Amino acid sequence: VSGSSLDTPVAACVRTVRLDGLTVKGSDYVSGAAPAAKRIMLPAVHEGDEVTLFAFGRNHAKARVSWVGGDDGDVSEHAIAADKVSAIDVGKAPKGVQGLSIASSEPIRAQVRVTRSGDAGQQDFAFIGASVPARQSAVVLPGSVAGSMSFINTSDASHTATLRAYDDHGKAVGSRRIELKAGDALSLSDGDVGNGARLFALHDAEGIAWGMRVSSDAVDKAKLAGVGYLEPQSLDVRSERIRVQADQGIVR
Repeated sequence: VSGSSLDTPVAACVRTVRLDGLTVKGSDYVSGAAPAAKRIMLPAVHEGDEVTLFAFGRNHAKARVSWVGGDDGDVSEHAIAADKVSAIDVGKAPKGVQGLSIASSEPIRAQVRVTRSGDAGQQDFAFIGASVPARQSAVVLPGSVAGSMSFINTSDASHTATLRAYDDHGKAVGSRRIELKAGDALSLSDGDVGNGARLFALHDAEGIAWGMRVSSDAVDKAKLAGVGYLEPQSLDVRSERIRVQADQGIVR
């Protein structure tokens, strides 16, 4: 699905529902894909997830897909057809995994669908888009759920960032220094940063991809699958430079 506007910027999302006959197998809202790139990082893929990769490119491409975190490895290569969405079954995420990395011969857009199963065939899924690292970004955790954050260094050098947490009144409740070597990954729960934390802001994080998975104790106790993902929003200041030059030639 694609959309464009000639007059004003627009934002859109797509609601997806999976069905097996009349049985609902989960639903999610899918936001716009990140710009096409040759190197793509998809954070917050967890152990036990059934992972399906969706990729699209204007040109035929070969993509190398690998797990990030744990023992890494399990590299697989896939052909991405031009002007066609390719759906690739990547399999079940192994122990310790924090994300999925893609290296493509041509720029592509990519998202993954992560699926988990509960009792009696019940399922749920969530879509995770490619992370676009920002110098400053934040995510808000709803009060009724718990969160687990994944941080991945996408660069070839070590990086250090600061994660600050605030409660639902805007009070600072804790901070954590995030130190990652090239290619390393780290997982933190919301309680690791501060009690009652609801907003998490990552500062000086250029080169670090991150995202948050959410869970509910009530859903887990009912032995049901519940999958949710929160994508951080950039807090970087957007600016434009406008140049003005006098030109007498346009005066008549």
